[in-house]
Amino acid sequence: MSLGLGSNLSKSGLVTPGIVTDSLVLKHKYDAASVVPVSDGAAYFVRTNTDSISLGVGNALTPMSTGFSACFWAKTNRLDVDQMALAGNNGTNQRMYIGIEDGHYAFGIGNSSWGAETTNASTDWTHVALTYTTGDVAQLYLNGIKDREDSNNDADGFNDGTFGSDFSVGRQGTDTAFSWDGYVCNVGIWTAALTQAQVKSIMNKNYAGLTSSEKTNLVSWWNLDTTLGGSGGTSVVVNSHDNTLGEELITSFVNGSTYAFDTLTTSGRNISAAVETSGDWAGAASNSLNLVEGEIYKCTFNLTYNSGTDTVRVLLANSANGAATSVVDETYYTNTNGVNEAYFRVKTTDSTSHLQIGTWHSSDVINFNMTDISLKRLGGTTGKLT
Repeated sequence: MSLGLGSNLSKSGLVTPGIVTDSLVLKHKYDAASVVPVSDGAAYFVRTNTDSISLGVGNALTPMSTGFSACFWAKTNRLDVDQMALAGNNGTNQRMYIGIEDGHYAFGIGNSSWGAETTNASTDWTHVALTYTTGDVAQLYLNGIKDREDSNNDADGFNDGTFGSDFSVGRQGTDTAFSWDGYVCNVGIWTAALTQAQVKSIMNKNYAGLTSSEKTNLVSWWNLDTTLGGSGGTSVVVNSHDNTLGEELITSFVNGSTYAFDTLTTSGRNISAAVETSGDWAGAASNSLNLVEGEIYKCTFNLTYNSGTDTVRVLLANSANGAATSVVDETYYTNTNGVNEAYFRVKTTDSTSHLQIGTWHSSDVINFNMTDISLKRLGGTTGKLT
């Protein structure tokens, strides 16, 4: 469904079924107000759950030297609390936050904090854009109309000219005090200051509708209309501006050096037999992998689960011993036959990691085979749902 200004939209009969993922809901066919985003869905945040999506982008940006812009569509459920829709940690005069303060859409950037806005917020869909020029002028736009302008944000140095942390949607970086309550979609981040005309054009588009010039200096774009993963592993949303997959990383498997299967038969990316009958930890380890914190990996395989007392455990681990420590946020467990798909976000940089496939508990017995095992890095930054 494409909702937007100029589209043929009936405001009656719209319902809000959703897909629940770690308490964060992607709701489709949301009720339309007089101004609505072009989107097939939106991320729904519950303030009391401190829901958020960490984007993995922000800290490395240099707004004083390149300029900066961020925009999104938002629909809040509450006007009685201060809340942030897109923000990072403050750092030292390194602010970047956009949200609602005292019933107004507001922002803070550099050494400047929110508090001077004049336009009342509402519970309707609102397009919000913040631009920052290398001449040190920050401008807030609401539905394409100028609101607060602020300058001298680097009067105290903007510290080193960077932001205080990577950004999160739904809260202020790692701080849960100003968690968002409501919907957000179509989040875009640029290393340039957009013009008002560009803001007005972009607000009526999702990523597929952006022109080549509107993608110039675009760092990332998050439609937030669907998730990947969620039934084990890490639940992620894709940066539409770079969602390509890298080369295949798996070439072979060996039995665990300390905790081994009683029987393991492998060939290339296939495990034709993995059998543990004695009831102990057991794992098969892939060739060595060089993993970097924050990277997202897509893992697929075709499982035939023959028998056992528990599920197969799949993770990225720091050793080939068969029962190593995980270097990813979430582990994937399955006994579902057929093609499985999991996503892993690396939490610890490790140059000698392995894809480990084995038992979950030390008392498990199991018998399975697995073919077409694949691991590829997902390009660009990928948001993690919390």
